[in-house]
Amino acid sequence: MNDLSAKEKLLRIGTELMTSQGFASTPLDKLLKQSGVPKGSFYHHFGSKTGFGLAVIKSYNEFFKHQLNKQFLNADLSPIERLKAFVTSAANGMQKYNFQRGCLIGNLGQEISALDNDFRNAIESIFNQWADLTSDLFELGKQAGQVVRSADSSQLAQAFWIGWEGAVLRAKLQQSATPLYLFFNQFISSRTFLEEYPFDESHSH
Repeated sequence: MNDLSAKEKLLRIGTELMTSQGFASTPLDKLLKQSGVPKGSFYHHFGSKTGFGLAVIKSYNEFFKHQLNKQFLNADLSPIERLKAFVTSAANGMQKYNFQRGCLIGNLGQEISALDNDFRNAIESIFNQWADLTSDLFELGKQAGQVVRSADSSQLAQAFWIGWEGAVLRAKLQQSATPLYLFFNQFISSRTFLEEYPFDESHSH
């Protein structure tokens, strides 16, 4: 942390705090204390707490899309196996932090009624970006004979992320990755998918 700039420190600590407890419940004083950055420097870089929150969202999105692409562009796996690899990676990440952290964007979506409209626009844009990447994956799935050609890849991708965010919430509540595996297994068991790579029952315990 000592080698990071003040801005990078604030973004990193802010991401940790907002992922575990949300935006409204992240006091500025706690952020400054944990980062060791003075208040003047904070306002120099972000202008306001809202500006900071939006910067954290942008930073998180860049990181998350990198993680998605690492799985979705893995040519060693079939398209649906790549989606399964993403689920495995996400489950491992949640377990690493004892299910105290979920999805920063999903968390903020749950408190959107108390947030500035800029947050609403940013969050919706990010979900659409993730869905676009997933839609491309489903198009590859069609070419590989894993997804029916008549499927609307865009709508299928939107449905995945709507269900996934609910699964992440339940995983936090249950402190278990079981909801993630259950969601994935049910999602790919529809007639839309011609090949399935379900998690076995051992992942549920």
